[in-house]
Amino acid sequence: MSITESYEKKDEKKFLSSLDPSFKSLPSFKEQLLRDLATFSEMKIDMKIDRVEVRQESISTAVHWGGVWKREPGAPPLEKKGHALFVWTTGETPLLLEIRGDPPFGIIQGGI
Repeated sequence: MSITESYEKKDEKKFLSSLDPSFKSLPSFKEQLLRDLATFSEMKIDMKIDRVEVRQESISTAVHWGGVWKREPGAPPLEKKGHALFVWTTGETPLLLEIRGDPPFGIIQGGI
């Protein structure tokens, strides 16, 4: 399951297990994530990878995304889009270190 899928399925444990313990701004990011999970009944993000750069110490993935968040059935949706750079650890199971730009998670506060 990808980090986006775990977010959409509101699987807090799986989502947080995708983050490296040294994730930049982890406490505030986690707070924003939990607010999203509590606020929205449905979340859908369409993420497209623009570029991947592999370095010895990290992997950077440039993406553009669009998403729709619904508070409750029948309520008008919140729609947003943006561009972000995801920085991952290297290794067998990469973990997310940082999100720069417009993060698609923690949207209720406008991201990080």
